[in-house]
Amino acid sequence: MPVRLMIKELWDDPEICGRIYLQAVHLFANQLLADQWDVFFSHTSSVMHKLSATKYHLNNYCRIEEAEFQSLKTNPPSTDKAFEAFELIFEIEAFLFQIKSSLDMLAKLLIPIIGNEVRTVT
Repeated sequence: MPVRLMIKELWDDPEICGRIYLQAVHLFANQLLADQWDVFFSHTSSVMHKLSATKYHLNNYCRIEEAEFQSLKTNPPSTDKAFEAFELIFEIEAFLFQIKSSLDMLAKLLIPIIGNEVRTVT
Protein backbone atom coordinates (compact mmCIF):
# COMPACT_ATOMS: atom_id res chain seq x y z
CA MET A 1 0.00 0.00 0.00
CA PRO A 2 1.56 3.33 -0.92
CA VAL A 3 2.26 5.71 1.94
CA ARG A 4 -0.01 8.41 0.54
CA LEU A 5 -3.03 6.06 0.71
CA MET A 6 -2.24 5.02 4.27
CA ILE A 7 -2.14 8.65 5.43
CA LYS A 8 -5.67 9.23 4.12
CA GLU A 9 -6.98 6.33 6.22
CA LEU A 10 -5.63 7.55 9.56
CA TRP A 11 -8.00 8.71 12.24
CA ASP A 12 -7.80 12.32 13.25
CA ASP A 13 -5.97 11.71 16.54
CA PRO A 14 -2.33 12.61 15.88
CA GLU A 15 -1.16 11.17 19.19
CA ILE A 16 -2.49 7.67 18.63
CA CYS A 17 -2.34 7.34 14.89
CA GLY A 18 0.73 9.44 14.28
CA ARG A 19 2.83 7.53 16.77
CA ILE A 20 1.80 4.11 15.50
CA TYR A 21 2.18 5.04 11.85
CA LEU A 22 5.51 6.78 12.37
CA GLN A 23 6.88 3.81 14.32
CA ALA A 24 5.91 1.48 11.46
CA VAL A 25 7.60 3.79 8.97
CA HIS A 26 10.66 4.10 11.21
CA LEU A 27 10.91 0.30 11.26
CA PHE A 28 10.78 0.24 7.45
CA ALA A 29 7.79 -2.09 7.63
CA ASN A 30 7.08 -1.69 3.90
CA GLN A 31 10.53 -3.09 3.05
CA LEU A 32 10.65 -5.75 5.76
CA LEU A 33 7.13 -7.00 5.15
CA ALA A 34 6.86 -6.47 1.40
CA ASP A 35 4.49 -9.38 0.80
CA GLN A 36 2.59 -8.88 4.09
CA TRP A 37 2.35 -5.06 3.96
CA ASP A 38 -1.42 -4.99 3.42
CA VAL A 39 -2.09 -7.46 6.23
CA PHE A 40 0.24 -5.63 8.62
CA PHE A 41 -1.33 -2.23 8.01
CA SER A 42 -4.81 -3.68 8.11
CA HIS A 43 -4.06 -4.84 11.65
CA THR A 44 -2.32 -1.53 12.38
CA SER A 45 -5.47 0.28 11.34
CA SER A 46 -7.50 -1.93 13.70
CA VAL A 47 -5.14 -1.11 16.58
CA MET A 48 -5.53 2.62 15.88
CA HIS A 49 -9.30 2.21 15.79
CA LYS A 50 -9.39 0.38 19.12
CA LEU A 51 -7.02 2.82 20.83
CA SER A 52 -9.16 5.71 19.57
CA ALA A 53 -12.22 4.01 21.08
CA THR A 54 -10.30 3.51 24.35
CA LYS A 55 -9.44 7.20 24.48
CA TYR A 56 -13.07 8.10 23.65
CA HIS A 57 -14.36 6.12 26.66
CA LEU A 58 -11.67 7.55 28.93
CA ASN A 59 -12.67 11.09 27.92
CA ASN A 60 -16.35 10.26 28.47
CA TYR A 61 -15.56 8.86 31.90
CA CYS A 62 -13.64 12.01 32.88
CA ARG A 63 -16.43 14.25 31.62
CA ILE A 64 -19.17 12.31 33.44
CA GLU A 65 -17.09 12.08 36.62
CA GLU A 66 -16.55 15.85 36.65
CA ALA A 67 -20.27 16.46 36.07
CA GLU A 68 -21.17 14.09 38.92
CA PHE A 69 -18.63 15.75 41.20
CA GLN A 70 -19.97 19.23 40.45
CA SER A 71 -23.53 18.02 40.98
CA LEU A 72 -22.68 16.47 44.34
CA LYS A 73 -20.71 19.54 45.33
CA THR A 74 -23.68 21.84 44.77
CA ASN A 75 -26.33 19.37 46.00
CA PRO A 76 -24.79 17.08 48.62
CA PRO A 77 -26.76 13.89 49.17
CA SER A 78 -28.14 13.02 52.55
CA THR A 79 -25.96 10.68 54.57
CA ASP A 80 -28.59 7.95 54.72
CA LYS A 81 -28.66 7.35 50.94
CA ALA A 82 -26.35 5.35 48.78
CA PHE A 83 -26.31 5.53 45.02
CA GLU A 84 -24.37 4.15 42.09
CA ALA A 85 -23.15 6.21 39.17
CA PHE A 86 -24.25 3.83 36.43
CA GLU A 87 -22.89 5.98 33.61
CA LEU A 88 -19.44 5.83 35.19
CA ILE A 89 -19.71 2.07 35.59
CA PHE A 90 -20.75 1.69 31.95
CA GLU A 91 -17.88 3.89 30.74
CA ILE A 92 -15.25 2.08 32.79
CA GLU A 93 -16.53 -1.27 31.49
CA ALA A 94 -16.39 0.01 27.91
CA PHE A 95 -12.89 1.41 28.54
CA LEU A 96 -11.62 -1.92 29.87
CA PHE A 97 -13.27 -3.81 27.01
CA GLN A 98 -11.53 -1.54 24.51
CA ILE A 99 -8.17 -2.10 26.23
CA LYS A 100 -8.64 -5.85 25.90
CA SER A 101 -9.73 -5.48 22.31
CA SER A 102 -6.71 -3.25 21.58
CA LEU A 103 -4.41 -5.96 22.92
CA ASP A 104 -6.17 -8.56 20.76
CA MET A 105 -5.60 -6.42 17.67
CA LEU A 106 -2.01 -5.68 18.71
CA ALA A 107 -1.28 -9.41 18.94
CA LYS A 108 -2.47 -9.79 15.33
CA LEU A 109 0.38 -7.50 14.24
CA LEU A 110 2.73 -10.38 14.95
CA ILE A 111 1.15 -12.66 12.32
CA PRO A 112 2.74 -10.95 9.29
CA ILE A 113 6.07 -10.87 11.12
CA ILE A 114 6.36 -14.38 12.55
CA GLY A 115 3.78 -16.19 10.43
CA ASN A 116 0.60 -18.08 11.17
CA GLU A 117 2.20 -21.31 12.31
CA VAL A 118 2.97 -21.76 15.96
CA ARG A 119 5.62 -24.31 16.79
CA THR A 120 6.16 -25.73 20.21
CA VAL A 121 9.58 -26.56 21.53
CA THR A 122 9.81 -30.03 22.98
